[in-house]
Order: sequence, then structure tokens, then C-alpha cells
Amino acid sequence: MPTGTITGVFGAYFHLRSQDGFYLAKPGGRLRLKGTKENRGHLLAIGLSVEFEPLVHTGAGEMNAIITDVHPPVNLVRRSSVDRIQTLGANLDSVAIISTFAEPGFNSGFIDRVLVEAEDNSIPFYLIINKYDLLNKIPDSDKSSMEEKISVYESLGLTIFRESFRERVSPELKNLLANKRTLLLGQSGVGKSTLLNLLSGRAVMQTQEIGYASKGRHTTTNPVLLEAENNAWIIDMPGVREFGLLHCSESCLRAGFREFKDLECRFDNCTHTHEPGCSVREAVEEGRIAGFRYESYLSIRESLAEKYKPRRGDYRNL
Repeated sequence: MPTGTITGVFGAYFHLRSQDGFYLAKPGGRLRLKGTKENRGHLLAIGLSVEFEPLVHTGAGEMNAIITDVHPPVNLVRRSSVDRIQTLGANLDSVAIISTFAEPGFNSGFIDRVLVEAEDNSIPFYLIINKYDLLNKIPDSDKSSMEEKISVYESLGLTIFRESFRERVSPELKNLLANKRTLLLGQSGVGKSTLLNLLSGRAVMQTQEIGYASKGRHTTTNPVLLEAENNAWIIDMPGVREFGLLHCSESCLRAGFREFKDLECRFDNCTHTHEPGCSVREAVEEGRIAGFRYESYLSIRESLAEKYKPRRGDYRNL
């Protein structure tokens, strides 16, 4: 059987790229039987390597392949709610979040959730701050608070790019994305489509103005794998406002906060919420761990314990 890579998800159909061309495919019956209500969203996803059977005598634009099997992935990035797990990308070299200081605002809660998932899968993580030229449009107190949060992420070892895609993409960011498959995440309106257009040197994605109340309009409507210059492969997702982690265990959550790792609590299974001798809470009180990061940890942990479906308010600016 020939093999290919899933490069697009369009409802029940999948785009495949193989050595001999492109295909529009559906999973075969045996493969569909492996799916359940809970895992249907991550049975097939962009970046997976699959085996397929080409079909003959199909018309232009019609399905011309059947996906018969899926190769085990090196890694996955997923999000989940009570009754659904969705794989956003597979076989990744990196995960990048685009955020902004304004239009829309900086959302550290969203960043922290994605970082937990990236850490759990040992995938390098980058933070891109777009619209940096708008920094002078926000109040000084907010500006100081946001810069402080950025410095916290830098102290954790994250690579951070300060960009203004209205003008250009920095050479440093281009070099980082080159020869890699990167999952690009961000809320609507942060500039993902503008970045892809600049990286590709052509208008591969339509861009839109920011919608009402500084909430971006969705430009991407289906996840796709796009090829940019310097052999950069970008998985572009529709604007993601929610990032549930119900598939994540408590140990996974604790490991997702890098600043917790070198601290030794009295109890090995310390939840960092109420136990005596908790080094994490002590570090928060002493200012060695940022308060907004600890609040983010508590918010995610609460969502895991209650097993509720993620809501927009779960990702408030912390």
C-alpha cells in the first residue's frame, strides 16, 4: 500500500500528500470502526502518516483514495473536553503560539494550557508576540504587567519573538521555522494568516480586519498543513479560543510547570494546594514563582477535577 501524510481536514474528507501526488480520501470501514465518540476527533489528524488505497474512475474533485491504516505517531498535540478529544497536529518539530498585547489582548491562561500539552509531549515551544508596535496604545500599568509576564516566560527558558507582521517577519523567526513542521496556535485576530502570507511570499491565506470587541474573525475555517519558504511546514488551525486538558493527569499538569520541577515538597504526591511543607506555595509567597502562573496552575487543576466542558471564561487573562 502507498503511504502519505494528512495535510488537510475538511469535514469527513482528508487531503493526502504522497510521493506521486495529492488525494482526497476517507477512512475505510475497518478504520472507522476503531473510532468511538470519545476518540473520533483524534483518530485521523494533520501530520499523521497513513496507508491508503487509490481509487480509479473518479471524477475531478471527487474522492479518489481510501485510508486503510495509520502509522504510530512520534508525538501528538491534543485538546479535550468532557466527551471529545481532538488532535491538532502530529509528528511535530515545534509548537508556536502567536499572541498580542492588544487587539486581542494577551491571554496567559491560554498560553499556559498549551505549554502543559507541549511539555507533556517533549515538543519545543515558542511564543510569538505580534503587533508589538501597538504596545504604546495600552495603559502604562497594563504594559508593565504584560512585560513582566513575558520576562517570566523568558526566565523559564522559552524562546520569545517580538514581531510586527504589518511590516515583516524577523530573520530569526524565519530561521527557527525553517526545515520544521510547526503547529501554529492562537486566538482569532492575532495574525496567523498574515504570518503565513509573509512566510510564503504570496497570499495563501485571506486576512480580515479585527471584529467587534477586539475579538478576531476566523480566517482559517479548516486545519491545513501549508508549505512556506525554507522548507517550513506550518499546521494552521482555526482561531482557538479554548484549550481543554481533560486528557491530562495531575502528574502531567505538575510536570507542565517548569518552575515546579526543582522544588522538593514534604510529600511526593503534593498537589501544591494545601499540604504542609509545600515548597511550591512557599516559593509563590516569596515571589520566586510568579503569582499568575500559580493561579493558572490552580485553574487548570480545578478543571481536571470537576471534569466540566471548557468554557470561554476558563481562559481569562490571569
